[in-house]
Amino acid sequence: MPGPEYVFRHPLALLRVSAGYSQTELASLVAEVHERLGFGVIGSYRKRVSRWESWQVTPSIEAQYSLAAIFGVSREQVLMLGWPRWLRLATSDAGSSVYPWTPEGTVESLCAVSQQTHEAPSVFLPISGPDIVSLADSWQKAVTGQSPVLSRSGKPSDPRVVDAIESRVQGLCELVVSVEPATLVAAVRGELHLVTVLLRTTGYEHQTGVRLYVLAARIANAYAELMESIGDDHRSQSYQLVAIRAATTAGDVQLAATLMSELVGLHLASREPSDALALADRTQAVARGQSPRFTALLYARRARAHALLGDTRGGQQDLETAFGALPEGRGWRNADGEHLLGAVDPGRMSLTAGLVWYHLGRPRRALEYLAPLFSGSSNPAGLAYPQLRAPRWALHALDAYLAVAQLDMALNTAHWVLDLVGNLPPAVANQYRRRFVRHNTAPAARELLARLTEQTAPDTSSDRPIDH
Repeated sequence: MPGPEYVFRHPLALLRVSAGYSQTELASLVAEVHERLGFGVIGSYRKRVSRWESWQVTPSIEAQYSLAAIFGVSREQVLMLGWPRWLRLATSDAGSSVYPWTPEGTVESLCAVSQQTHEAPSVFLPISGPDIVSLADSWQKAVTGQSPVLSRSGKPSDPRVVDAIESRVQGLCELVVSVEPATLVAAVRGELHLVTVLLRTTGYEHQTGVRLYVLAARIANAYAELMESIGDDHRSQSYQLVAIRAATTAGDVQLAATLMSELVGLHLASREPSDALALADRTQAVARGQSPRFTALLYARRARAHALLGDTRGGQQDLETAFGALPEGRGWRNADGEHLLGAVDPGRMSLTAGLVWYHLGRPRRALEYLAPLFSGSSNPAGLAYPQLRAPRWALHALDAYLAVAQLDMALNTAHWVLDLVGNLPPAVANQYRRRFVRHNTAPAARELLARLTEQTAPDTSSDRPIDH
């Protein structure tokens, strides 16, 4: 059964709702198809579907074949990807891995991602396993190949429009530092829609095309960061993949590699360390000569992947390499233009070190790094973009405190986060509740649970398809 990070809807539930079936209706349909395919008679019980969707039971292979027949997925894909990953092939996300690495393919992927809708945030990544590795291989070939000519015939875009968008996007990135992430979702998505329309319908010469594709990459990445901050890793990956395509199309190798490193982090958050290492390998092959900060971040993520795999030696070696990649006296401030991409600061490096030790079963050692990040005065350790990252990052400190039975310190950390950011996104607030509900016999825990109810933000993250 999945661990605490799986607190959202099962991908089968998302797929079922998007197809318009109730649990009872899907159970009846599965029973009908199961018999029609020659697998025998099974009961059409709603409870069976409910157990599948609550991560309690994995369907039999015959039941999976029946579901696959209903949703148009081949048996070969069911066997290759396994449960529940093959379910993503039945969603609109399936196409995000098949667009060609061309300007036309990038624009199509931008249009496709804007059509995605999700009933609720989900930690289920739409692309993983062999598919994400294959996509990374194709990206590596594309990003190291010859950059395409990006001119397009038609009524030319006014350069002043591009100037204005660049200015607004920079402003949005700066707002991330101090504004509740959910309030920026609509604005960021609107900017991406505008850039997509310009790329698809107007004419431009090559240099303007480069600027537009770089803008698309930066905006899609900002949206991915916002989605991750509110607990929707599903949409975060979809937009991050689009950002990588746009940067690759623009011929910006540094930006593309940095975005790929962010994808490494997303797969770590979803507890997919093998995928993360595979992505990191391709990124390292492309990113030779990147800044020391980028090298540090990539090795820090490799260290966490090794730790998740139980590789103590690999985790420690990569962690030492990460800290050693930043020469003393160079400072932590990122170079101009890096903004929140690959931001490396003392807080992030300490967080990674804490996570490595926590994953290796050493929660007390982990707290030596994690505790200072989430206590004392407002943002004492200088966490970059605390509004965006602190709520989810602090969950790791809570887990470490609870692992060593320090409930009071876990409660203090949760209160610190609420004091820092105010309201929590609903999906993130649920993660806090799940960690403390088992302690609700303690008055202090009940007090925090009541405060979480008061300080849960309205859900403003729902997407509606944009008509291009």
